[in-house]
Amino acid sequence: MKTHVINQTPFENPLKDELKMELLDKKNTCFRALVAYLSWNGLDTIYEELESFYESNNSQLKMIIGIGSSTSEIDVLRYLNERMPKGSFNVFNASNVNYTFHPKIYYFDKKETLTVFIGSSNLSLGGISINSECSIKLILDRGSDHVLLKEFETVWATYSNPQSPFKKNNLRSIDKELLKGLEKFRVSLGKIEKTQRRKSNELKNLFPELIIPVTSTISHIKANPQNKKIIKPSAGSILFLEVLTETGANGTQVQIPTYVLENYFGVNQNMVHKTIQLQFPNNEFRPSVICLFGNYTYRFTITEIATFDRPLLLKFEKLGSNKYFVSFLRGIIYNTQIKNCINQTRSGAKRWLIK
Repeated sequence: MKTHVINQTPFENPLKDELKMELLDKKNTCFRALVAYLSWNGLDTIYEELESFYESNNSQLKMIIGIGSSTSEIDVLRYLNERMPKGSFNVFNASNVNYTFHPKIYYFDKKETLTVFIGSSNLSLGGISINSECSIKLILDRGSDHVLLKEFETVWATYSNPQSPFKKNNLRSIDKELLKGLEKFRVSLGKIEKTQRRKSNELKNLFPELIIPVTSTISHIKANPQNKKIIKPSAGSILFLEVLTETGANGTQVQIPTYVLENYFGVNQNMVHKTIQLQFPNNEFRPSVICLFGNYTYRFTITEIATFDRPLLLKFEKLGSNKYFVSFLRGIIYNTQIKNCINQTRSGAKRWLIK
């Protein structure tokens, strides 16, 4: 067994560099992550290596992820499901305010060894790059270290195949049904005072409650940062894209005209997926995957428009490579701007303008 302590301080010895190195190692045949929390700003630092690993290693990519009370991870979960559909992505939750799913372990399988990173790092920007964190890297020989290797596999099995005191459905595959339920939960949060969110019962409709003795009242709602630096769109192409009554994902799956695909988003007809990043007025980046569907249409999901009346306009402004600032034009502003959108594939179809 070989061991190494990773002493991460702000931008020094970041765990992300270790994860990237392992993802690029062709000898690794499977990557597994057992993490309490992930965010796009963390996954953003390794997603290109992750996608490459997925494409080159027969889809041996497995994650068991916790979900927070704010459900801010929904768009990242959707990205994993859409971009890497053959991967095994699951959410673990036990619907009890006195219990927290809190492990942080990363597994890399080789034929003769298992490399494990275990420590304090969630799959977030802070966890693998910015925060002061500590992890231990273990390289276990499948022959001589079989006892410790078995113990790590037992940890994985505890959550990949839940047994008492958990229930089978405490582990849920990330699929359309779960995403729909989580989106409904997120919408319900908008109607609940922040101090009451931990008391919401909506997640119990998705995950069975873990029954444990009540020892104390727990409240650890994280406040959103208030003083973020606003990233202003740089000069570049602007797209106005009309949204009508879209069909998929409860009307949030927006179909993209072929001309817009090629000339604005850089998607050619040989591509099945393309990952882009969208920034909305709340200044948060999140992933979105442009996907080719069975009816030969390309679409991406924008959950923010779920409650908006149609039609409306989406305004995209390029911020950089595959990064866009998105704003919503409705009402009088829509009526003014739509007059300039003279492009259509056919009469009655959505209109757009690139300038």
